[in-house]
Amino acid sequence: MIRRRKSLFDIVTDIEREIDREIEWMLTKLKESEASSMCLEPLHDVQEFPDEFKVTVDLPGVSKDDVKLNVYENEIHIYAPCSYEYELRKRCRIRASCYKLDLELPSEIIIDEVKARFREGVLEIRLPKKEKGIRIRID
Repeated sequence: MIRRRKSLFDIVTDIEREIDREIEWMLTKLKESEASSMCLEPLHDVQEFPDEFKVTVDLPGVSKDDVKLNVYENEIHIYAPCSYEYELRKRCRIRASCYKLDLELPSEIIIDEVKARFREGVLEIRLPKKEKGIRIRID
């Protein structure tokens, strides 16, 4: 039986495959450790109207009593515990224990008039804008 020698190209290809496997394994472990300790940023939408902002946030699997909403002059902070797990691929699961969202709005709001409603996993927040000034007619 004649044994064929490996060419230099075959050896380089084998090394590349081994390196790719090692990199994939390291990235998988890194992703698992990052995701298990991180909060998820929920899907959200910010709409700006002339007199207010409307922010809609998806918080599936969360109850209304668990949602923490803090509003400042031009910032919104939302936190809600959750139990989320997803298998990205074999031996790589993504886990998260909370939703967290921090938004900065382009203008200040009237904090005392903010209204929030939570229905079927969707948080809707209406934030009236502070008047920056009014236009004065010059005679």
